[in-house]
Amino acid sequence: PEEVMQAIQELDLTGVKFREEQWRYYPENEYTAHVTGYFGYSETAKVGQYGLEGYFDKELAGQAGYITGEKDAFGRFLTIGDSFIQEAVDGDDLVLTIDKNLQYLACSKLASESERLSAKEGSLIIMQPATGAVVAMCNYPSYDPNTYNEVESIDVFANSTVSDEYEPGSVFKAFTMAAGLDTGAVTPATTYTDMGEVRVSGFPIQNFDGRTYGVQDMTTVLEKSLNLGTIFVVQQTGNEAFYNYVKNFGFGEPTHIELSNEYSGNISSLEEFKDVYAYTGSFGHGITVTPLQLITAYAAIANQGMLMQPYIVEKRIVSSGAEIPTTPTEIRQVITPDTARTLTAMLVKVIDTGTAQRINQLIPNYYLAGKTGTSLVVNSNGKYDASRHNDTMVGYGPVSDPQFVMLIKMNEPQSQYAEGSVVPLWADIAQDILNY
Repeated sequence: PEEVMQAIQELDLTGVKFREEQWRYYPENEYTAHVTGYFGYSETAKVGQYGLEGYFDKELAGQAGYITGEKDAFGRFLTIGDSFIQEAVDGDDLVLTIDKNLQYLACSKLASESERLSAKEGSLIIMQPATGAVVAMCNYPSYDPNTYNEVESIDVFANSTVSDEYEPGSVFKAFTMAAGLDTGAVTPATTYTDMGEVRVSGFPIQNFDGRTYGVQDMTTVLEKSLNLGTIFVVQQTGNEAFYNYVKNFGFGEPTHIELSNEYSGNISSLEEFKDVYAYTGSFGHGITVTPLQLITAYAAIANQGMLMQPYIVEKRIVSSGAEIPTTPTEIRQVITPDTARTLTAMLVKVIDTGTAQRINQLIPNYYLAGKTGTSLVVNSNGKYDASRHNDTMVGYGPVSDPQFVMLIKMNEPQSQYAEGSVVPLWADIAQDILNY
């Protein structure tokens, strides 16, 4: 500290001198830890680890300068002989898409609510659907990258929004319906008879609540989150076509966002085109995705069916001062604009009168679209544990011109379903976003 240095200087001690040093400082502390990562020791060297630090380690480091030449016996460079000086090159600066106000607001509420519900973990992403720009991203629990060496477990370093591969549950039903609508296999008014159970390969599959619903249309399938309804959609669409749509939405491969340690999820079971895998996959089981994949796919629905490349760096500024901006990149048209609009209207019903209607009660003045998902956790014995679940809520709005898409996920909260955990939190933050 400055005052200690001055006190020692006043002692005028022979042989004691001072020199300035530079080090990384993260002014946002734990609020952006999973985005930035940290600069710290790996074995014997200091390198960027996790997040942007890990992804852009070489670019941020720049190049060290050096001098070569002949020296005398005392190690002093001689003015004669060959010599060479390589000037140091500063590292790049990164300007992020993160909105500081939204980051603080949303991540504070995520941490508070995760603690209240005793959730093992919480994740949040807010994205601009038209561009793919990430304006907020965080996880609970977090850490302070300025004191990264003081954490109790290194598990806290992982950015779960890009590295947590999990079964998404019913939040995945939107993509099953997208496939059915886009191929013309179903329309919102198409009906089926819900008999309460479908047997495949000798195993029974039921709705999440075990109930029988009789004749239902496709809008109600999403509104009431009926497993047997999405199985019907896959039966009409075909297993291979269903798989192709899932793949085109970006599942099964990394998004290539500028963050280290991104995982791909696993949809390999759908490649076999077997009924048992297609049926369970239709309601988000038997496959794994990452939160970033999930929100990027929902952003495509909000963006008239166009899948965008997600990004978190707005521009790079190189040592010369030149700026390299990130240009929003279209990946592919996954579904037609008409399909996207139809599906959006169906997802509005989920919030108006379905499993996420609490959002409509808290935010009555906007049309918002979204879907909930509650998936059971698999124990070490390979069986689902009815007492443990992961909850997800993804939604976007206003639907006339979507300005944001937001995903919130909680691992093993002490609540029965997503309606009691992530839905109220999503509504609370969405109201703040709309006001902001």
